[in-house]
Amino acid sequence: MQLITKHLKENVLTCKIEKVNTICAFSGKEITKGIKFTDIIGERFTELEIFKFKSDYLSVDFALLTQPVIKAEKGFNSLRNYSFFATEKELKILRRDDILDLLFDIPESPFQIAITYSNKKHLAYKAPLNYNKEKFKICTDAGIVEFDVKKAKQIIPILQSWYTIAKQTAQQPTFFTKDDILGLSIPNYSKILVYGIEKYFAENDIIKPYRNSTFLKLLVHILNKK
Repeated sequence: MQLITKHLKENVLTCKIEKVNTICAFSGKEITKGIKFTDIIGERFTELEIFKFKSDYLSVDFALLTQPVIKAEKGFNSLRNYSFFATEKELKILRRDDILDLLFDIPESPFQIAITYSNKKHLAYKAPLNYNKEKFKICTDAGIVEFDVKKAKQIIPILQSWYTIAKQTAQQPTFFTKDDILGLSIPNYSKILVYGIEKYFAENDIIKPYRNSTFLKLLVHILNKK
């Protein structure tokens, strides 16, 4: 947690920080300052199973990961509203346009990455610590993704080709939709004809093994029209 929270300021927390001599209900670690469990965990928090230790308090670190501490246009937002990348040197909020380049060229380790699909779920306290920049774990709304840079570089050109604008109209339709790529829908024959029948079936055979995987779901999520 500290890799992320070292870049956040506890003085923006609105919950009361108390001097204590107890453990954190989330981590089980001894803490000398903390926040009452009931001050930050309400009825809307649905993952109560993560609190495995008997304590009435949570650490300041846990509060920083879940409470509004990121400066926004109006006030503060919590980390769950963003995708982010954390190292010893920085905590970087990620735009979708930035994500692919980052994943292909992680600047340093150790690091943590969380990528949100909904901007609603708390991911920060689940983000694994990584040391390998070629094979690493990414925390997403759909679970932990085992990310392999070599495999991603093999299929991304195909995914990007499928998600390239096919007609210059106001709607800017792509050759195939993201649902087509994921296998959630079957593209009609006219789409395949426009793209190229032989090319489509050859590339579809390459994508097939990744269908129904969190790996492909992540790659498709971060695709942008070209």
